[in-house]
Amino acid sequence: MTIRIPLYQKLENTIIKLIESKVLLPGTKLPSESKLHRDYQMSRITIRRALKDLETSGYIETFQGKGSFVKKREHEVGGMHYFNVYEAIKEMGGQAEVKLASFRLIVDDSLQSIRKKLKINDDDYIYEIKYVTTFDGQAVFFDSVYLPYLRYPQIYRSELTNSWLLTLLKHKYQFDGKFHTMSTNVEVAKPGEKLVQEAVRVETSAYELQNGQRKMVLWSRAYSFGDLMRYLKQNH
Repeated sequence: MTIRIPLYQKLENTIIKLIESKVLLPGTKLPSESKLHRDYQMSRITIRRALKDLETSGYIETFQGKGSFVKKREHEVGGMHYFNVYEAIKEMGGQAEVKLASFRLIVDDSLQSIRKKLKINDDDYIYEIKYVTTFDGQAVFFDSVYLPYLRYPQIYRSELTNSWLLTLLKHKYQFDGKFHTMSTNVEVAKPGEKLVQEAVRVETSAYELQNGQRKMVLWSRAYSFGDLMRYLKQNH
């Protein structure tokens, strides 16, 4: 099943990607409404809605008579660090591309170790979302993300291909988690290969306060190889 993404959200996602990939740096002035109207063939009402949402989300700030500017933002979500592989590759001077490798909803009682981490029952559904990140065309980061369906009902594949996961969770589900990331040096083969090699395993968990209780609402495990692995060893 596919879902039609509203035009204003498509524009939001486009601008967010430009901001988070540092194409648009803090302080950069966004194009005027007239230019956005010409470039994206969207109505002014649609453009204003997108800009308003971006301002509410803290991505931009608007000054009357001057326009909209990229707002300085901390590289943190919810007050704790979340590893941004795209940004890390850009800092290394490489070209990064994040691809959605697979997306499925687990409806049986499998993934018991994940269920224990998320503290959910055998009857509860789990999303499994896999990404592959390339560094100058070479696959170097393999990430598997697990989300409880009850916290994030009705995620559609088309949404994942049109926006970054954390952006989607924040906008659609008001996600406000605090992250904990742990990296470990390991030896493992890349998915689909037999050759065992050095890697860095990155495990990330995100917590929210629900009814006064700390609740895990995201868990992921990723493996990093090659130059990105060496970068992680030096910087994490």
